Amino acid sequence: MIVTDLIGQLPVHPTKRYPERDIARIRRLVLHHTAGRRLARSVASQTVAQIARFHVTSDYLQEGGAPGIAYTYCVGPGGEVFKCWPAKTICWCVKGMNTSALCVAMIGNFEVEDPTPEQWDATVELFRDLRVGYGPLPVESHGEILSTACPGKNINMNRFRLEVGA
Repeated sequence: MIVTDLIGQLPVHPTKRYPERDIARIRRLVLHHTAGRRLARSVASQTVAQIARFHVTSDYLQEGGAPGIAYTYCVGPGGEVFKCWPAKTICWCVKGMNTSALCVAMIGNFEVEDPTPEQWDATVELFRDLRVGYGPLPVESHGEILSTACPGKNINMNRFRLEVGA
């Protein structure tokens, strides 16, 4: 798996900054989707920079914008893996549990479409690698932790966990 490092290259808020943590505080891996209809008409045309710009400039995550993109990793429809933040960065991805969560977002809206096979496979491989690097952490969806449809009805979390080995 090839990971493109975008750390320091994505739009960030002019004044807000995410806090940091000791990576030993990471207790869960959380799967998201970007639900990108706000950003682009099709999954293929969304970029990580567009998602970051949306998080920073809209009131979606917090009034006045977020410090930056809300995910540590994003996975594109072609299976591209993008690292957005170091693991020590506490992104705003699971309200009330951000310190313990390392979050990965699949780019797309999986309420209305399916992930591509390449995207699915790359996300499974990324989660496997993260579980090697950070220990056998539980794999959860955003919607299993909070009342949200994320990562969408077209993501079968039982199948995902089985393929990840969680």
